[in-house]
Amino acid sequence: MLVDDRCWLFVIAVACGLSVGCVGISVEVEHKKHASTNSSDSPLPIIPGSEGGFASSQAAIIGPAANIGPRSTEPASTLGGLLRTANEYNPRIKQANAEVAAARGAALQAGLHPNPVLGYQGDQILSGWTAGQQGAFLAQKIVTKGKLALAQAAAFAEVTRTEAAFLEAQADLAATVRGRYFLLVNVKESVRIAEQMAATAERLADRQKKLLDSGQPVAPHEVSQAKALAGTARSEVNQAKNRVIAAEKQLAAALGIPGLLESETVAADRPLPEYGFDEVKSRVLEHHSELQIAAAQVERARFELELARVTPYPNIETSTYVQQDFQARTPQFGVQIGIAIPVFDRNQGHIAQAEARLIKASIETERVRLDLTSRLTEAYERYTSNRGLLRQYRMTILPEQSKALEGVSKLFEQQEAGKVSFAEVVLTQQTLSNTNTAYLNVLAAAWQAVAEITRLTQNDESYPERKNGPKAGENSWPDQK
Repeated sequence: MLVDDRCWLFVIAVACGLSVGCVGISVEVEHKKHASTNSSDSPLPIIPGSEGGFASSQAAIIGPAANIGPRSTEPASTLGGLLRTANEYNPRIKQANAEVAAARGAALQAGLHPNPVLGYQGDQILSGWTAGQQGAFLAQKIVTKGKLALAQAAAFAEVTRTEAAFLEAQADLAATVRGRYFLLVNVKESVRIAEQMAATAERLADRQKKLLDSGQPVAPHEVSQAKALAGTARSEVNQAKNRVIAAEKQLAAALGIPGLLESETVAADRPLPEYGFDEVKSRVLEHHSELQIAAAQVERARFELELARVTPYPNIETSTYVQQDFQARTPQFGVQIGIAIPVFDRNQGHIAQAEARLIKASIETERVRLDLTSRLTEAYERYTSNRGLLRQYRMTILPEQSKALEGVSKLFEQQEAGKVSFAEVVLTQQTLSNTNTAYLNVLAAAWQAVAEITRLTQNDESYPERKNGPKAGENSWPDQK
């Protein structure tokens, strides 16, 4: 009996070795097929650090998603510091980072071989009133035709897509932060202008009251009107201050923090960056993350089509068992090898589906290029139009209108009879107020267009601009001078 038990154990060991050997051979064959298909025509991704074995390969794939792009070293109160804060705290960036990590995990899983199955097997139990044949089996599926390599290649294309989406999320967030930062600059400027207009209106009202009290020919209704205008101007100051608070809260929300710390805003009269349309368009159509996403989708569709085409090739099902025949008192050993015969299901539907998806993905790149060009054209039109208007407001319209109010006010305060009426002063004041409002609208529209252009160029700089402006002859857009 002792000899029989030893033989039985020996047979079990041999059977397990054969099954594990089949798995090892299948993995080695899979690796060779992976390497053989890694050509310039059909590049398959190689796991970084795979020389170190499974553990190092796993770490290379599912390592934490890096914060792609350079990190700003500017103080937290500046625009560059605010952009850094947004990248650290905004939930959207954290979600995009998690998507990259999830895709890397899926890429790892896609290349794993099926696990072996170990179980109990009993036959002819109670035959001859004995235990019959008692033993164990070890089953293993051997995946053929490089299916695992193709599945992992498609998963790696998805990793590339999520990494590009991460970059896009960073660029979109940066544009949002810039837009709200420039809005804060704009509303702070509106407070300054509103304070000036309120001071002018209050000075006019005080002047009218003093003239009335001194017995000058001033109608009482003019004093009331001056006080009403002063009250309106002061209420506009309060409204502008409320807009500053709202803009600060909106900027804090974009950063992903509860409240906004004291920020250093640039001067409202800062010159806008100068862009050449052809240069910006070239950058967008060469580097934009949406094009990277489209290219990754083409790669994934190509690998999925190849996987669909090789799926009909059957995998090998192996099963090895060892038993002890308690009736004959002898050990037994058996091997089963089987394959599915692709008679009816040859994966025809999935192949047709994968071919259609590859066609769609291939067309997507051109669609994205057209869409980016359209968005850039619209943003650049707003940029160049408002830039020209802004130049006119700063150089001509605002200075001249301010001079007009100053001159009218001096003449009125000097009481040169017949030269300036109270109505003329009010009209000039309201005209300047409307001009300031229009200027602020143009200023806001111009900086929002700049933020949109930086969204499309996905530039990491706080103020992506050329020091000397566009080169002569490179800008096909008729910019306003």
